[in-house]
Amino acid sequence: MILDWPQAPHEETERRLFRFVLWIVGCQLLGLLLGTYRQSQKWADSLEALGVILTAAMLFALALWAVVFVLRRLPHDSALLPGVPESYEEPVEWAAVLNQIPNIQALEFDDRRRLDRMVAYFIQHVHFEGCNGLEITDRVRVTIAAQACLLALNLPRGSLGRLKEVLVYPTAFVPKRETWSPTAPESEPHAALGESWHQGTVILAWDDVVHGVEVPNDGHNVALHEFAHQLDSAGGQADGTPPLGSAQRYAAWSRVLEESFARFSKETEEGHDSAMDGYGTTNQAEFFAVATETFFERPAELKQQYPELYEQLRTYYRQG
Repeated sequence: MILDWPQAPHEETERRLFRFVLWIVGCQLLGLLLGTYRQSQKWADSLEALGVILTAAMLFALALWAVVFVLRRLPHDSALLPGVPESYEEPVEWAAVLNQIPNIQALEFDDRRRLDRMVAYFIQHVHFEGCNGLEITDRVRVTIAAQACLLALNLPRGSLGRLKEVLVYPTAFVPKRETWSPTAPESEPHAALGESWHQGTVILAWDDVVHGVEVPNDGHNVALHEFAHQLDSAGGQADGTPPLGSAQRYAAWSRVLEESFARFSKETEEGHDSAMDGYGTTNQAEFFAVATETFFERPAELKQQYPELYEQLRTYYRQG
């Protein structure tokens, strides 16, 4: 389930670079203006210096854009992540938790180490909060962070948008939210297993997270589902189309997504069995999240039933 508040993707690295460039340009601007004015006492010279500084600022901005452009297209290699050593080794106590997640247990050695570093970065930068008395233990943090990082393992930087907090309830919860307008009708409250908010919040029911780990082939995994929404909304809005990088990719994705969504909705209405959960008929954003769950939990069935959709997901997640 997703709540629609659009956000643009930003990574901490990008923000630090941006602040650094602003600081450099600001210092240059102030220093050169003061120096020119003190030496010549002529504003004409100061204005000439200002023009030079503004030109330099434009070049700095262009360089910053180029760096961000490259960073967002690199795999999420944690060797470049601030605050996490490149030689990071998996804590011994994590092994028992990570090895219970089949998709992670099957990773190659190098991919497992990359995932370890990403999990460490995730835990360091994303706030976890227990709700209704749930205690946030290392098992809770690692189990949830690992599944988010599994989705982003081979994706460009910033793919998880501005994810900043994970709220965890013991079991299904009734969301508390205010309507957008005093005159808007109140919707009937109902229990939920997970939500994804575009401000960077994911809410999960812990018992269902555990179910997703313990039963890895039923096509239902609330953690993968909600973090898939974060990937989707990193492009600005949740519409089933995450950032893809090129017009050609967008065209192919849109065609396959629309055709698969229409076919899936029709077949579900007619009562046909599918590897995907019927909740995916809600809209294209939910369809993408449900398809992601199925891709990681029942890939062979998805490939057989929806080969083009499977191929688009395989290309997007850079699997195989």
